[in-house]
Amino acid sequence: MFTLRLLVILLFPASLCAQLPAAATDTMYRFADYADVVYFPPSQASLSVEGPNVKMLTAFIDAADTSRLTGKPAGYLIWLVRGREFAKADFYLSPVPGWLIEYAGKKYRHRISDSGLQFLKQYAK
Repeated sequence: MFTLRLLVILLFPASLCAQLPAAATDTMYRFADYADVVYFPPSQASLSVEGPNVKMLTAFIDAADTSRLTGKPAGYLIWLVRGREFAKADFYLSPVPGWLIEYAGKKYRHRISDSGLQFLKQYAK
């Protein structure tokens, strides 16, 4: 029994939660006024998004949980609300596209929407 508990703790740490709270998503969508998107090498692209365009990036978070993110992240995104970091996320473009979002000390896995995947892939190399 101890071995099973240890395995569950190692595979599913308490800080990794299934779905980002709706209030957090709502705050990101309604009040985030700035976002930075940074790609890891070999791409090294970066984007700074302001104002209403930040809503577009937030809309790329699919409500569906992705149970597995493998490989290396393609980059990361930071959402700012009134100049302060609100949430950040690593994004994975393949083999399973998804977000690993960090908010309030916890991590959440979500799919990247199809339109989000198209948008993010155009800057990846």
